[in-house]
Amino acid sequence: MDPQAAKARWQALLRHRGWEPHFLDDIEPTGALVDELLDACCRECIALREASRADLSLALIEIIELDGYTSSWLKDNRARALLAQGFLGQSVYLWEEIKRIEPVGSEARKVASNMSVEVSAEILHRLQVHCDLDGWVIQSLHPAGEGTLLEKIIREAISLRKSQRLNDSLGLLEAAEALGVHSGWIVDNKARVWLELGQPAKAARTWEELRQQKDDYVLQKAAESNESLACYQLLKELDRFSSKQGWKAKYLADKIFTAQEAELACLKEIISAREADLLDLSISMAEHCQLMGMESGWLLDNKARGLILLERRQEALQIWQQLSSDSDEALSAMAREMLELNRQHPQLNYSGSGSRLINCIEQILQFSDGRLLVKGKSSDTLTATDLLVLDADITLTPTFWKFLARPHFVAEFPGTVSTPQIWMNGVRNQSVPIDLSQFPWPQRAEILLEQLDLENHPTHQANQLLGNHLGSVIRSLHPSPEELLVEISHCENFGAKSRQSAMDHSIPRISIIIPLFGRLDLLEAQLVALATDPELCSAEVELIYVVDDPDLLEPVLHWCRRTGGHLGLSFTVLGLDRNHGFAAACNTGAAHARGETLVVMNSDVFPKNSGWLFHLVEHLNNNPWAGILGTILLYPDGSVQHAGMSSVPAAAFGGLRLNRHPGKGLSAQVYQEPVQEVELLSGALLCLPRALYQRLGGFRQTFIRGDFEDSDLCQRIKEEGFLCALATDVQLWHGERQSFAGREVKGAGLQIWRVLANAWLAQDGRR
Repeated sequence: MDPQAAKARWQALLRHRGWEPHFLDDIEPTGALVDELLDACCRECIALREASRADLSLALIEIIELDGYTSSWLKDNRARALLAQGFLGQSVYLWEEIKRIEPVGSEARKVASNMSVEVSAEILHRLQVHCDLDGWVIQSLHPAGEGTLLEKIIREAISLRKSQRLNDSLGLLEAAEALGVHSGWIVDNKARVWLELGQPAKAARTWEELRQQKDDYVLQKAAESNESLACYQLLKELDRFSSKQGWKAKYLADKIFTAQEAELACLKEIISAREADLLDLSISMAEHCQLMGMESGWLLDNKARGLILLERRQEALQIWQQLSSDSDEALSAMAREMLELNRQHPQLNYSGSGSRLINCIEQILQFSDGRLLVKGKSSDTLTATDLLVLDADITLTPTFWKFLARPHFVAEFPGTVSTPQIWMNGVRNQSVPIDLSQFPWPQRAEILLEQLDLENHPTHQANQLLGNHLGSVIRSLHPSPEELLVEISHCENFGAKSRQSAMDHSIPRISIIIPLFGRLDLLEAQLVALATDPELCSAEVELIYVVDDPDLLEPVLHWCRRTGGHLGLSFTVLGLDRNHGFAAACNTGAAHARGETLVVMNSDVFPKNSGWLFHLVEHLNNNPWAGILGTILLYPDGSVQHAGMSSVPAAAFGGLRLNRHPGKGLSAQVYQEPVQEVELLSGALLCLPRALYQRLGGFRQTFIRGDFEDSDLCQRIKEEGFLCALATDVQLWHGERQSFAGREVKGAGLQIWRVLANAWLAQDGRR
């Protein structure tokens, strides 16, 4: 900001706060130099301070520095204003800063040095008086002693702590803070005192805050180590306390290193005891955590939940009344809802008539039509007394899915619920509904599978489960036609031939579509391999990469501009607005393609020899009975990985039809006929007429990422009167599922259930 505008802004601030500027008005706006302007500001600050307006002096300095103006004398005035307000420690820090930035011998450095010594001595004197009043014997708090002001205070606090005078040590540190001496090391020493006073939760939370500060690496690493130690002591003490009362802990033996994780483990243990009907134990565990310095509002909430189940209603309501004004919005909203529930429904039976719920509700999924899918545990059939849904005019007719080995329940509620509030045994469930409509397909289906804990469900019942319950729920999550629309965020051509084609409008004969997700290295290796084939470098072929990964697009473009576009191979890169999945990426590439023949190819497929492409297309043209053609795909050792697929019912999965690769592991030499009929083909490499692909709508986008799209397309092509064929004399290497890296559902068990769900969707689609 220029000096004239800055001066006007500062004058306006002062007048707005009731002060008529003296020295700023004496400076002509057009003639003032910056140094003169800052000198006038300093004089104005002094006048304010002498008029007992130190607060306004600080406000003026704040706006001056905010506008980009500063000087050591301005910092000196800030320190003196802080001193006038009683913040002695902060003023010393500012004078020490001036000493660091000013050259030796400068007037500002001399003044800062004298003031720092004088005020430091005053701080030590006040601390000595404080100690004398409490009868402490001073060891380190002498102005002439070695070290800085902070070092003297820390040294004295450590000495007191080692002498087991813990409250004295804490009192000294707090007195220093009251005088404006602030440092992470003072906070660290307070945490050490709390740990020795038997408050590991408070100490852990303090070290957690210090660990997140990045300005002092040594302090950060010390806090990290001490936080882990405090968490260990917290969990060990709660385990000792509960085991004395006959409780075997479930969550306290885990290796936990952060305060947040440790407090969550304590809460889980308290909830577990309450759900086992050990209400007195649950409450005493909560109170013991409070004694250990745990200050979480959710701890108080869980204590209230135990109290209300013991019919100690007034005590619970007092806690919720206290929490209703908590700074945690979720906690305060829950507390207000509990108070309102008790006002509207005082007759609720808090002892839990009907079945006693175990773990209450574990998860809630909300569908776009308002239905709720609620998952939890129950020892018996739920009744309306146990489960109450407020803010919704619906009839409670839950259908239980008794398909899990553990006593879980999954209840589906019809109706529209704008803000679901679900209560069990008179207590509001804390789970926040996951609104599946906020997630794109197929991510919302993956969330559903992840939340249902299907790893523990016997897979031999998969067909029954999907047919009776789960399949229809997954189908209800299918994308709408509008959601299937894909936005291309970037399109760029690389290589000299692409630029020439744009000028002569030549139309390629063959279009190769390659989806790309997560692996830049596959693109680099594949392009280098393809560029060695003269056929792929000809004008008859267009190569289209569809980057189905926004995070990968910039690295891909960077590499292509720097290296890939100079390999002698022309290609196009399409970037999608988000990760849509294999089917959508292929369909988008096909819509952009111009060749009469399409080749869909994975990014982890590499040619064994040159000349494979034209030979493959020649087979397709010479065998009109074949609507779609595949190739033999090989493992690195030369054995067959894929030579066609077959759909077979799998008894291990309740009769669901899965895709099998009958030739896997064989030698490729066993295939004598150059083109032979097969039942199905793998989507790793397919060749078919573009017109047929477009007429069928391409790959269906209703599968859950990367399974059964290929066999489904083959089945639909066969319904058109064509057959599937394998070109056995065209062979390529395949990495097998490397192109899907990063797309897997979390956990091996969930990965299996994704495949089974897709198998059911493919089977259901053919009915």
